[in-house]
Amino acid sequence: MEQPIPFEQALREWAQVFMHRSMREFQAWVFDRIRTKDLETLADYRSASPHGVRAHPTDEHFLPLFVALGAADEKAAPERIFDQIESGALAMDAYVFS
Repeated sequence: MEQPIPFEQALREWAQVFMHRSMREFQAWVFDRIRTKDLETLADYRSASPHGVRAHPTDEHFLPLFVALGAADEKAAPERIFDQIESGALAMDAYVFS
């Protein structure tokens, strides 16, 4: 197997840092919209959020969040109980509404 040249390695590391930062910014934006119950803006996440299109190029993995929000009591306080990034490219968030 061929070893990557230093430039290629540096580029991969930079891309990983950028992706991680953009994912964290999107995660924080989503959680802030949930906490403030700004669901109208949350629904427009692809254009209203930082990195929304990059985070969710299609809606099918984001829409279940709205099912959970709709099922929660209006007075429920959101709590993010898990917010890891897997394989440097997949943010995994879990919320509880109690």
